Amino acid sequence: REELTKDLEESLKVLGVDYVDIYFLHRDDPKIPVEEIMPVLNDFYESGKIHFIGVSNWTTQRIEEANKFAEENGMEPIRISQINYSLAHSSVETFGDNTLVCMDTKEFRWYKKHDFPVMAFSPQAKGFFAKLAKGDAANNLPEGQYAGPANLARLAKVKQLSEQTGDTPAKITLGYLNSQPFFVSSVFAVTKLWQLDEDMEAQDLTYDPKTVAFLENMI
Repeated sequence: REELTKDLEESLKVLGVDYVDIYFLHRDDPKIPVEEIMPVLNDFYESGKIHFIGVSNWTTQRIEEANKFAEENGMEPIRISQINYSLAHSSVETFGDNTLVCMDTKEFRWYKKHDFPVMAFSPQAKGFFAKLAKGDAANNLPEGQYAGPANLARLAKVKQLSEQTGDTPAKITLGYLNSQPFFVSSVFAVTKLWQLDEDMEAQDLTYDPKTVAFLENMI
């Protein structure tokens, strides 16, 4: 409680606001029981200092544990989850960081079953598809982290769809996430204004299930 309260109060002061819309807990410590965490967050919610509870790099197992406790005790639950998610295959081994949580089959099934909102970070795989589609080399980090056979196969599908539709590879990767069976918002970064325009143009882009399966190299 002491640490979370200090962090929240410091954030409110630095931002110059009375509340934050979504308050994220970043990088889970599974050794701390949810029974200790959720009452503190619920107090923040009831005080009006936060409007929604979010978590970043939490497994769905921990989210389910936390929300079960919250429901049983009449508390505000976790409403959104932020994890590493893109068209590219990724895992903690990809980055050498076991504090990350990446979308995989198990996590995906839970989000789909519960229709639970996801905020995807690195939604364009650090530019892997956009850069390699135009001929850049994949031998330098960070995009080189993704350069395995499965992702290179998906890159070929992105290039093919780009040629067919005129959508840029950068837009296709965001459209892919927009087309999932649960709500996904993408946290993207740009270095040039034209990239921001491109990414914003993709906010309403969606694909049908057949196209999603095509991009995943399933057909």
